[in-house]
Amino acid sequence: MKLDVLILYLAVLTSCSDKKRDCEVDKVSLIQEYSTANKTITLNKIEQGAFGESINLKICDENNSIIEEINIRGEDSQPKLDSVFGKNLYISYRYPSSIHEEGVIFEIPFNNVVLGDGLFNKDVLKFKYFFSGRYVKEM
Repeated sequence: MKLDVLILYLAVLTSCSDKKRDCEVDKVSLIQEYSTANKTITLNKIEQGAFGESINLKICDENNSIIEEINIRGEDSQPKLDSVFGKNLYISYRYPSSIHEEGVIFEIPFNNVVLGDGLFNKDVLKFKYFFSGRYVKEM
């Protein structure tokens, strides 16, 4: 009977520690870390080989547990989390261009940016994501 209790205890301990590890910040691939009073949002670069890069956006609570995680495009331009208002996240991209006027801001549709489960299951996401783009002078 004591062995069963020990196994249960280890299983609970292991599952809790796995959650905490999921919210640890990987400093090597970190693009941005944004903190509010009760949330930490990180954007990490994920190398996709010949396909370029995608960005993992992870929202964690004050207990270091994942609230939500989505992947977004990052091959043309890296995103930047501009602000968080309640459950709304505002994310922007900068696109170098020699043919567009510098500073022109445009909306990027959710479906054009979000990848994987976030795209297919957008109705169950806990947060709303708003994406915009801005042209900058090409170097």
